[in-house]
Parts: sequence; C-alpha cells; structure tokens
Amino acid sequence: MKKLEYDEVFTDELGSVIGIINGKRGKTLCFNGHMDHVPEGNPNNWKYPPYSATIEGGNLYGRATVDMKSTLASMIYAAAKARDKEMLNGKIVVTAVVFEELQEGIAMKNIVENHNINPDIVVLGEPTNLNLAIGHRGRAEIEITVYGKTSHASMPELGDNAVFKALPLLQFLKNINKEMPEHPVLGKETLALTKIVSEPPEGPIIPDKCRIFLDRRISISIINKGRNPSRNTENSRLYFR
Repeated sequence: MKKLEYDEVFTDELGSVIGIINGKRGKTLCFNGHMDHVPEGNPNNWKYPPYSATIEGGNLYGRATVDMKSTLASMIYAAAKARDKEMLNGKIVVTAVVFEELQEGIAMKNIVENHNINPDIVVLGEPTNLNLAIGHRGRAEIEITVYGKTSHASMPELGDNAVFKALPLLQFLKNINKEMPEHPVLGKETLALTKIVSEPPEGPIIPDKCRIFLDRRISISIINKGRNPSRNTENSRLYFR
C-alpha cells in the first residue's frame, strides 16, 4: 500500500493493516479481506506443497490463494488503479484484517469503533466464483459436552466412556444435513462437525468428558421474512436439542 502511495497506511492494535485513499467528496467504500487462513492439514494430501505458490495452467496453487490472499492483492491494486484513472467520487478504505478464521468480526469491529472508519458500503472478498453475492448465511459456533466417568484403561468396565456415549449424537449430527432448510438464494443450511476433544487428554484413562465442536450456517432469519417467525424458530431449535 505504501509503494502504491496510499494516502494513509497503518497497522492497528490487533495487527490488521488499513490503507486509505482519499478521493473527491462522496461515500466511503471499504474493501475487506482477511490475512489469516486455516491450517494446511497433511501436506501429503496436496498436489503441490501448500506454501509453494505453484503456478500451472494459469492457476495458482497454495494454502489461502482463494481464501483469501488473491482477493487482498486484487483489492489493494484495484483501489490504486481507480485513483490513478480518476474514477473515485469518495474514499476507499482497504482493510486487511486478522483473526477472521478464529474470531470473525472482532478485527473489523476494532477498526470501526477505535479508528473512526465508518464505511457506507463494504465489499467482502470471500470467494464467490466471481459472482456478486448480496448476502450470506449467518453463523453459529456450537459446543456440546457429553459426560461420562473415568476409570483406569485396564478396567474400562468401571468407567463410563464419554466418547462412546457421544456416538449416537455424532451419527445424528452426520445425518441431520439431509433435513436442513434451503433458501433459494443462499442455499442449504449446514451443520459441520469441526473438532472432537476428549478429557482427560493423556494417560491410560477412560475419558469422562467428550467435547464436540460444530459450525452451523443459518439462513433461517431470511427465510422467516414475511412469514411466521415463531414457528420456524421452533423448528430450528430441533437441530440442537
């Protein structure tokens, strides 16, 4: 951003990078993208090393090339190009945020509340196959804890294995996506199991706690618009009982 001569570039308290280009009087347009990404997993499952940035057949391969470092590069250069071509009728703010994968929204909240940046329009650079998306599903992170009883692993019959107790629930969660509502624009709601943790975490001991982490993508609030919200809200609760 400094090389492209943005009017202002700074890093905030959380580590997000903010660049500002001042145009003529008008609205403030914010391009938002995140710098962090999910782990690469097992590198052996990759066609190319996940951090090699290999280019083949016109495609760039690597962790976060789509989600979403390519988007950030596009936004940063497009803003400068728009300024150079005298296309700006207002201000452009490019926010390259942190923690999106871990605490979605917290970095942008800090920028708005603590740095006096209040955009009129925000464009998120999440991958949409180059289609303009005017909305997205809501998201909830859910943690379920199943309790059992510890015993020494040499005498499992004296305990109550919390992981085994969780198996019927896990099977239920696996099948529930077939029953999820579907929105004509936003698509089908989903419930994804992302992590399972048993406790105590070490030693020859039967676990007395099994923690299950879920990622729930919701469009029920939009489906409810103009309908009976109480009935649909109750239906949505069935997925968590």
